[in-house]
Amino acid sequence: MKNKVAKLLFVVFGLTFALGAITSCSEEDNSRENTSSTLPYLGTIKSQAVSSSAVKLSWNYSTTAYFTVFYSKTDSFSTAKEYTSGISTYSCEVDGLEEFTTYYFWVQAYYGSSKSSAARATGQRTLLKAPVAYASKKTTTSIKVTWELEDKIK
Repeated sequence: MKNKVAKLLFVVFGLTFALGAITSCSEEDNSRENTSSTLPYLGTIKSQAVSSSAVKLSWNYSTTAYFTVFYSKTDSFSTAKEYTSGISTYSCEVDGLEEFTTYYFWVQAYYGSSKSSAARATGQRTLLKAPVAYASKKTTTSIKVTWELEDKIK
């Protein structure tokens, strides 16, 4: 009988210990998670064209979150396409864009099932490609210069 009681106490103690470990792990995880149904709004998103096919976005955020970046050629979130998701930094370079075209960008924070409203950056136009110049005729008093856009040169 003592042996059965000892086994039962061991099982109960072991189960209590295991449940305590699970509970403390869950409490630790929940302390890092934003439990509100909506995360804070991102606010201002800065955008800067960095090339003829890329725009760099940057933002600040006060809560632990991941971010999804959307873009569109129209100023309507309903037409926006997802560029990337799961960003944990506060910046993103969106590439693969068309030259000298205005794009609109939105960033949305999420953590677990909580999401923020999508914040919009002002419209940003990608840059023109730099022309390549040629000096084709030189004289002592003049020079004839012609140029072409980089993508026309093969």
